[in-house]
Amino acid sequence: MRVQLELDDSVSRMIDQIKKSADYEKLSYREFFDIAIGFLNWGVKRVEEGSIIAAVDEEQETYAQITMPLFDRIQQVAAVKKEMMATATAVKATAAAAGR
Repeated sequence: MRVQLELDDSVSRMIDQIKKSADYEKLSYREFFDIAIGFLNWGVKRVEEGSIIAAVDEEQETYAQITMPLFDRIQQVAAVKKEMMATATAVKATAAAAGR
């Protein structure tokens, strides 16, 4: 698949700063976005499993939850699916009990 993006200067500077922080200025945009999508995919899978994504400060023994609208939406969808599964299970149990 070919995707063409038009990035504004602030996003371009952000990408350059990330590459500089990693001392990896030669990282191509394709490699950069492969890494970014891979990281996002990992986060989505964790949220689907019911985990939170957080940055942990081990010295202070604190954490800051990473939130974004996409994660919020995934949590909402997972909650609806869980509720639907619980309802289906309850209906089956009721039907089984009535059939005795």
